[in-house]
Amino acid sequence: LPGIGKYTAHAVASFAVNQSVPIVEANTARVLARLFNLREPIDSDLGRKRLWQHAAVLVPKSNSRTYNSALIDLGALVCVPREPKCGICSVKKFCRTKNPGTLPIKKMRPAMERLTENHALTMRADSILLEKADSRWRGMWILPRPQAKPVNPQPIYKLVFPFTNHRVELKVYVEHWRKIDKRSQCWIRVDSVDSIPMPSPHRKAMRHLLSEATGGRSRRQQSSGS
Repeated sequence: LPGIGKYTAHAVASFAVNQSVPIVEANTARVLARLFNLREPIDSDLGRKRLWQHAAVLVPKSNSRTYNSALIDLGALVCVPREPKCGICSVKKFCRTKNPGTLPIKKMRPAMERLTENHALTMRADSILLEKADSRWRGMWILPRPQAKPVNPQPIYKLVFPFTNHRVELKVYVEHWRKIDKRSQCWIRVDSVDSIPMPSPHRKAMRHLLSEATGGRSRRQQSSGS
């Protein structure tokens, strides 16, 4: 079934109908990696394969529900990530690793790469100019890229957010009326923007900027009327 992976399928089989199948999740993976002194990263294809193989060897033919539950509890309460409580571990005599605190091994994560993305706030009357994304957020609407170098080098809004292994700084500049690319850009009424798909960083930026714009407009109207 869509969305049902190996862990979920085995968990249902074990806990619901007591079928003799192994379960590998965060806690049991840690226990198994230490018991068998697994030297492959547990988040690699080979490491995951080894974990399931080891788990299958240990699971009993009957009452796997109790066994799997106990193995999960062992990892959660005793064979913990830091400072494992080996002195009270019920299976320590079977443990093959001499330094359990160094296991499990995980793949090295790539260093965070810094990116800066410049976008523009362009408005007319009660509409805002948006652009259909063509790469990272394909199919969603975003603030358009500036057509020219900003007149004011200081952005009116900045937001830093993570994306995979990137640390992205979103900068928004004011850009006045411009010729639009009708193939990918469109004027959207401000009261309609909440109903269109937008990535969270751009929606957050847009809401903040629109709030500032409408707030400033209201203050000017109040000032002129007094």
